[in-house]
Amino acid sequence: MSAYLKRLLEQTIHIGFQDIEDKMLCGDLLFSGHTLVMIVSAYTVSYYLPTSKKWLGYFPKLFALIGMICMIISRTHYTIDVVFAYWLSLGVFTLYHAYTEIDTYRERKNSALSQWWFIRVFVSWLEENVIPGRIENEFDIPLIPKIYKKFMEPSSKRAQAGDSNTMSTASSEMGIENV
Repeated sequence: MSAYLKRLLEQTIHIGFQDIEDKMLCGDLLFSGHTLVMIVSAYTVSYYLPTSKKWLGYFPKLFALIGMICMIISRTHYTIDVVFAYWLSLGVFTLYHAYTEIDTYRERKNSALSQWWFIRVFVSWLEENVIPGRIENEFDIPLIPKIYKKFMEPSSKRAQAGDSNTMSTASSEMGIENV
């Protein structure tokens, strides 16, 4: 029992980080947070891509697979840690999106997923003001059209705009009103 308390105290003091010289034991790496981040990122990108760009979703999944293989080869994590994190991350991602895509409030309340306290407390709170159903995926870069218009419009329009701005500024400074 004292060995467990000693280990708990050491983990608490080091905030979960390992010293390089300490030997890592099986209990140290039960779940791979690296895999969690890679899998959730890859599936989020592929899930929310517009239908016309779905082929781009294969790249993050491929990079996540390569990252998981590299973690196993470099012995950063045990194989079971990576596999466990993959299945758990994918399961949570899928359950979350299955619950949030239920169309009506009544169906959500009657869903088997709403019986879990985690879903009732956190997911319901996160999705409180969101319209039920799947959100339409549209690809948009909002700043590009504004930047394009600002810098790529013909110079004659810019010169005319500059002249009228100069004239209105000069007339306002002189106290002359435009009629």
